[in-house]
Parts: sequence; structure tokens; C-alpha cells
Amino acid sequence: MPREYKHFTIHQSKYKLIYKPEHPFSDSKGYVREHRLVMEEHLDRYITKDEVIHHIDGNGLNNSLENLQLLNNSSEHALIHSPKPRKSQEEKELSKIISKQKKELWKKKNKERLREYHENWRNKNKDKIHNYYESSKAKDKI
Repeated sequence: MPREYKHFTIHQSKYKLIYKPEHPFSDSKGYVREHRLVMEEHLDRYITKDEVIHHIDGNGLNNSLENLQLLNNSSEHALIHSPKPRKSQEEKELSKIISKQKKELWKKKNKERLREYHENWRNKNKDKIHNYYESSKAKDKI
């Protein structure tokens, strides 16, 4: 359980800040994020500037040790919050092939639809087309 501190505030980004001006990583007003202090106490050392503490349940106010995970850097932290895992080169190539196949299928279906549409139009307008050609032949003879 996190310790109870006398002087604290809740930061706008939903982290509990503890007033510890003597801490080497305190901000300009003398505050340190509580989760940092909890992890430092557990490890019996200061957290480095590169290390990041992740709140497992996503609640920045839940600073119990069971909810905190120490990560080596912000890249590791970004991977945890990434909505999709990154694709391997093989997966990227497969996606390109599938995308190409989908486009070809779409073109093929649309060609068939277009052909069908024109055929239906010609069938509906046979008389008009026939009359048009007949009238144009008559004009050519004159």
C-alpha cells in the first residue's frame, strides 16, 4: 500500500503528486509523482530518467505496488499502449498481396456489373437504338 503523505495534490493528468522538494527528480514546485516514490521505496533506489512506471489497471491514482510495473524506457511503455501489434515484414508483404487480390476481384465484379448494366440498357432500348440506326442510314442515302 502506498504511504499516506501530508502534503499532496492531484495533477491534471490524474496522478497524485507528493511534496518532496529534496527528491532529486522533484519538479520545479517540489512535487514527485506518488507511483514513482512507491516503486523507489520497493526497489530501494531512485528510478532513472529513462525508466517508466506503468499503471496496470490504467488508473493513475491506484499506486499500490501490485498495480505498478517498472519498464526500461518509454518505447516499452508505448508497446503496452499500442492498439495493434506491429506487423512483421512477412505480414506486410502478405497484406499487400491480399490487398492486390481484393482490388482485382473488385475490378472483375464491377466489370461484370457494368457489362450487365449495358446489356440490360440495350435490351430495354432496342427499339430506340434500331430506329436511330435506321434513321441515320436513311440520311446517308440522301
